[in-house]
Amino acid sequence: MPEIELHIHRAGQEPREIVVSPELEAAEFIREYVKLSQLPEDQIWEADDKDTGRPLVAGRTLHQNGVRNGHHLYLKSRPKNVQKPEPPAVSQPAPSRSGTTSPPKWLLVVAVLLIPVAGVASYFWGRGQDQTARAALFDAKAVAAAANRRASDAEARAAQLQKQIDNGVDDHIAQINDLSTQLNQLKQDADRKQNQLKGANQAKMAQLTKNADDLRAAAARDQDQIKRLQESVTKLQNVVDRQIVIIQNLQSPTSGKQSGKEKRPPPGRPN
Repeated sequence: MPEIELHIHRAGQEPREIVVSPELEAAEFIREYVKLSQLPEDQIWEADDKDTGRPLVAGRTLHQNGVRNGHHLYLKSRPKNVQKPEPPAVSQPAPSRSGTTSPPKWLLVVAVLLIPVAGVASYFWGRGQDQTARAALFDAKAVAAAANRRASDAEARAAQLQKQIDNGVDDHIAQINDLSTQLNQLKQDADRKQNQLKGANQAKMAQLTKNADDLRAAAARDQDQIKRLQESVTKLQNVVDRQIVIIQNLQSPTSGKQSGKEKRPPPGRPN
């Protein structure tokens, strides 16, 4: 169970706030509080719950006694063994010469009654002084306890803030890891595309190289044919030149005159 905060009251003192576990037994709680507050331990201390209207039972826990968070407990004490102070010896007056005389009985009764009253008054006066000193010490301890509670609260808030910061850092680290993964994926995709383009370019270059080789081979063949044609043309030109020479020789005057006959055209020429 979570701890609960209680308000402790004592006669003539300011209430004090403490934080305890509800599983603590009532007797142990009272004993620890008396010891912490340095109250007289030679007395029987008891506590009443104002909110329930019942006293705390020693054999039960605070929770079983119905004590809840914010309840007001009133602490009270009673002496363990009340010892009545012995009355001082009353000196008997010396008998007078005229005869034995005794004081009045009412005077003896009043004296006997005043002796315990004076002892009780002296006891309560000393107890009041002691409680005043203990109350001042308890005030200092209460202030220290409050400071400790505030420090605990501050530590809890700091731990919570640290947890939030850690969670925020973890989120940022997760985001960075996601971005790094995406970047690596993009890099791998880019490398794959580059390899594909490189392979395609290499295939295209190989095809273009082959086409160029084919074109060079075809050009070489055409060049050979042109050379052969040129040789054929040269041969034909030589033949034509020889035919022209022959024709010119045939048409010369010395060889072309014929007496009384028509000129015949040279062979191979149409009429």
